[in-house]
Amino acid sequence: MRLSATALQRLVALGGIALSGLSLSACSSVHPPTSGPKVVVAAERQWGSIVAEVAGPLVVVQNVIENPSTDPHSYEPTSADANAVAVANLVVANGLGYDPWAMQLHSAAGSDAPLFDIGSFLRLPDGSNPHRWYSPSDIRRVVHGLVDVLGSGRSRAFRSALERGGDRFLHVSLRTYDRRIAQIQREFAGTPVAASESIVIPMTSALHLHLITPPGLLRSVSEGGEPTAAEVTTSAAQLTHHQAAVYLYNPQNTTPLVKTQLNLARAAHLPIVQWTETPPLNQSFASWQTNQLTNLLLALKGTLP
Repeated sequence: MRLSATALQRLVALGGIALSGLSLSACSSVHPPTSGPKVVVAAERQWGSIVAEVAGPLVVVQNVIENPSTDPHSYEPTSADANAVAVANLVVANGLGYDPWAMQLHSAAGSDAPLFDIGSFLRLPDGSNPHRWYSPSDIRRVVHGLVDVLGSGRSRAFRSALERGGDRFLHVSLRTYDRRIAQIQREFAGTPVAASESIVIPMTSALHLHLITPPGLLRSVSEGGEPTAAEVTTSAAQLTHHQAAVYLYNPQNTTPLVKTQLNLARAAHLPIVQWTETPPLNQSFASWQTNQLTNLLLALKGTLP
């Protein structure tokens, strides 16, 4: 969903009172607060959760997409979103075509705040898989990048606190996450797995699992397209003939095709592991990812309840 700059500026103008009590207008340049906690607006909650876990009380995080059932691809920004972006110290967006509305919103809001575009920061080409929160190596790079940009222009004490927060997140919060990854790599490298869509690709690659589902089908389901008949037939045969050890699916995107795949996986008595696009409301990034990896490990071991 693409809005014109005029339409986005109108959202800012209609928003009334913004964060921190600042009034906005479409024709004015808005300057974010320079003291106190930094205000960070994240397009998606998975990135906002990482910011909050790293920076703690040094930041106030507002996620544009908070509800796990909201589709980021088709999200329509509100005037409240425009106001939040306009007074933020930092705007975090996924990029890679995943949330183009966030880029437009930032451009139209007239804010001095930098835009931290994950895809651009990682220097990934257009067309790359946008689900970078499922890449363990990318998460580490993003955390270091966030610490740098959040600490820019702040005191040494502020930057030191951010650095400690980043280290704590990477080495404490993600400790079990790292252990699960290492165990799956060690015990199940090369194991064939099937999936409903492409959100799993960065993690299955990192885990050294063999994702056998046709890539075109994975991409089509993620992007709302139609896979070919050959891809659908191949995927069905893989599930029916138990060619995969586990079936990973996103319950936030259960298309008719995915429902058919689920029925085939159940009929073949394949372990089924939920692999969601966004975290549940009551879970942090670290707990969400660790829980999913734990369930995958149990499924691969054949002990998933």
